[in-house]
Amino acid sequence: MYALAGALVVLGTMLGPTSAVAAQSGIRVPPESVVRECDAETVPIVVAADVAAQSDIYSAVTLAGVLGDACIVFAGPRHEAMSADQQSRLRAAAGGGYVVGGTSAVSDLKVAGRRMARLGGVDRWQTALLVGREATRPGSTLRASIPSTDVLAAVTASATIDSGWKHSCALRTDRTMVCWGNNSQGQAEPPDGEFTILSLGDEHSCALGTDRTVMCWGLNDRGQSVAPQGRFTAIDTGVGDHGCAIRTDRAVVCWGQDNHRQARAPRGEFTAIAVGSGYSCALRHDGTIQCWGLNNYGQTDAPSGEFVAVSAGGWHSCGLGVDGVVRCWGLDNHGRTEVPSGKFVAVEAGGAHSCGILAGGEVTCWGANSWNDRPNGQRDAPVGDFIAVSAGVRHTCGIRTDGTLACWGSAGDEFGPPPPGQFGPGPTAASVNAAETAVRLPPTALRGRCGPNMVPVVVASDFSAQSDIYSAVTLAGVLGDVCIVLAGGRHEAMPTDQQVQLEAAAAGGYVVGGSGAVGDAKLAGREMTRLGGKDRWATALQVGEEASSDLEISAASGARS
Repeated sequence: MYALAGALVVLGTMLGPTSAVAAQSGIRVPPESVVRECDAETVPIVVAADVAAQSDIYSAVTLAGVLGDACIVFAGPRHEAMSADQQSRLRAAAGGGYVVGGTSAVSDLKVAGRRMARLGGVDRWQTALLVGREATRPGSTLRASIPSTDVLAAVTASATIDSGWKHSCALRTDRTMVCWGNNSQGQAEPPDGEFTILSLGDEHSCALGTDRTVMCWGLNDRGQSVAPQGRFTAIDTGVGDHGCAIRTDRAVVCWGQDNHRQARAPRGEFTAIAVGSGYSCALRHDGTIQCWGLNNYGQTDAPSGEFVAVSAGGWHSCGLGVDGVVRCWGLDNHGRTEVPSGKFVAVEAGGAHSCGILAGGEVTCWGANSWNDRPNGQRDAPVGDFIAVSAGVRHTCGIRTDGTLACWGSAGDEFGPPPPGQFGPGPTAASVNAAETAVRLPPTALRGRCGPNMVPVVVASDFSAQSDIYSAVTLAGVLGDVCIVLAGGRHEAMPTDQQVQLEAAAAGGYVVGGSGAVGDAKLAGREMTRLGGKDRWATALQVGEEASSDLEISAASGARS
């Protein structure tokens, strides 16, 4: 799409004296032909310009390849002002656009007044995945900026803990699960394995494995523990006896009790799901909320507006707006829909109370604080900062910023104290070869486990392939099925465990990088689509252009169908 200059451009000469520190730190930036001039017809992509943002810069180039008519604007180091020439370039571009990276990398102040879509995860890998997912629907998230604190971090952390009627479960940082509390139906006996999302009902539990399949256990009198087949990106069982999940094609699938049509999901594409007592809600790609099922208290009458998260409780629901304001609707006894003021990054609706995390990390709760007129304390959050909170029926639990658990409300013999250990999202980098080469590899959970219906993405795993690794993660986000195969250093054999990964995957697939990075011999006769340009920037652009072409890969050959 663009003619590439080939040689790297020194950031100091491109951006002026304000970037001298970044240049001295060894940051790599694309040539001017990739950065492109901004005008009223080009979509700006704003990215930080310091060493900590190196992976975001690669992702920005890939996004430019997706959009085709985009210009990259460097916001400068995170603790410095944007240079005058880059401010001028941003002013010349179209009114909307993208920010690649979280608010700590590019503050809202630097893009003030613009309707920018922020693609920034809890770490470099999630940001790369977000760029890939956006590539499948460019422009659909061009709406108001998210709150100043990273909402995506809270969403990710909230998926690692949940509270039901009388039991709770949480994910340790190694992705294994532990449950505690009432176990009358086996609901607190989790299966072995690694998981990414968990969700609890009254007396049953469900979780999404790292292979994107759903597992449920516990009471099954209404089919609530009969997990659907397929691959999914989100699940919720909520307060009640039914559950819903979002398939990789973004359709909603529900199971279990359906006496109020709560398990009959509407058609369309959705990004988040919330299950309440006799009803369900989901978040559409445009940020609007749609609910269905029981509506005796207006719990399915979702307000208009754009939201980034939704949660369903007993007979009330809450949504987190793009402006950081929480709005609740439905039954309002005990003040369960009367939200305190403040900017939030997360919200969880429980049986008759709700809790949210304020922008500073403090948990605040509202609604009922008793059960059957007996003091219970489910909204009496302890002092301290949290990364996740989960509101159950009679108790609440959360993960502190130090990774430990805290619970409040009903306790004693019914629940027991939370287990010790480290909980929440796992480590953000793998250690293979890192000490020798300083290469950064995605965590094991993000690489996925390859299967016969999964398209493999093969990439070298040495320091010179670092940018290709980021591009591979982005491509995995496009494909939906995460199956990354690390081919080892360019002058080394592919590790045995990665050969097993590749053999387990579909016959076709992608190779990110040229034959010098991943030799044909490592592909063992497979017919794969190679995305490898003459330099790192050309490869990043190719991945973006491939992502924008409505790719459909044949599992048999790897060729487009």
